Amino acid sequence: MSRFNFFTESFTLIILILTITSCSKADIEDSETTSCGELNFTNSLLYQSSLSPANPEGEKVNMLLLGTLITVSKLMEDPANRDHLLTVANYQDQEAYLEDFLPSNNMSVSFDILINDIMNCLGYSVTDYDDLISQMIYEGDYYKPSIYFYNINHFTQIDHYYIALGEAANDTDQIAALCISPDSIKEVLLSEEDSTLTYPLLIINNGTDDIAALNEPNGQVFEPYTAKTLGQDIIDEYRLDKRHERRGRSEYSLDRVYFTSSGGFRSGGYRERIRKVKSSDIGSKKFTQDYPLLTLYDGQWFVTFEYDWYASKKFIWVSSDNGSPGGKSVGCRMKWSSGYYHRGVLNYSNSGTLKWDDGRGYLKIKS
Repeated sequence: MSRFNFFTESFTLIILILTITSCSKADIEDSETTSCGELNFTNSLLYQSSLSPANPEGEKVNMLLLGTLITVSKLMEDPANRDHLLTVANYQDQEAYLEDFLPSNNMSVSFDILINDIMNCLGYSVTDYDDLISQMIYEGDYYKPSIYFYNINHFTQIDHYYIALGEAANDTDQIAALCISPDSIKEVLLSEEDSTLTYPLLIINNGTDDIAALNEPNGQVFEPYTAKTLGQDIIDEYRLDKRHERRGRSEYSLDRVYFTSSGGFRSGGYRERIRKVKSSDIGSKKFTQDYPLLTLYDGQWFVTFEYDWYASKKFIWVSSDNGSPGGKSVGCRMKWSSGYYHRGVLNYSNSGTLKWDDGRGYLKIKS
């Protein structure tokens, strides 16, 4: 089968994508359906993963991202657009905002035309890119479409590529994606372990260049403790009082930025998972666990948060308590900017116990 015309005035694109019955059974064939009113969303993995009846604000953002994904899929039919979106140099730390690509090859004009028609078919009124981002709001935070080039360091071929939606499709944290090749399009499910795919994987996300400010009490209390020896900071107790995970268990995680007494800093490098927490344990169970915190340089800014492997980074501002040199934001891969639990500073010249007990949960770190 040759590559079909991915979008026509009769909205064939939307109909074809949203009536796929399996991620692996068959290629999408041309459809005779020509009316938005005849769309069948029942079996689409992408559409179903966008739905969130208990969270209409989040559902709307996901639908806007789904419309963006379909639009990007159409734009990438043009080889010049496809090459531009798959050029590694256009990404910083594996991410880029969609708006950074739109000026190239007159993509912005095409995007505005397509997004208007596509969002109408999905039941939303969106006139152009500016209107799209004006509606992309969740819990008071504004977002805009971003692209996370997940396997940027591993792909070897570009004749096939994946375009995925940055939202969990099931309890195992798989995400729904289109697998697009020269002669077929399939809907598939991908997992975090698929980072070594040989075909490029672009994940459409709700990104933001805003930094979550310290707009609420940090809840950090410093209590004198015994004399400190470098390398003995541990997370002693914790409890989660807020659930940020829509499906499955909450991946309670930590990321940090190290600092030096002279004011320098460097990334901690990798997120660490502390525990997967069942939904029934949220707000009720206090975990006791000696989880060691690697202590390098002179201290660290840290954030505990709900990890989403497919998400763009959201930056959380950390206070400069306990004499650290200034403040620093920590980038965390999570769906929403509000998806963190606690943030604080470990200054290795101090000894004692740090405690948080607020609406987000309880955390105790001791040295």
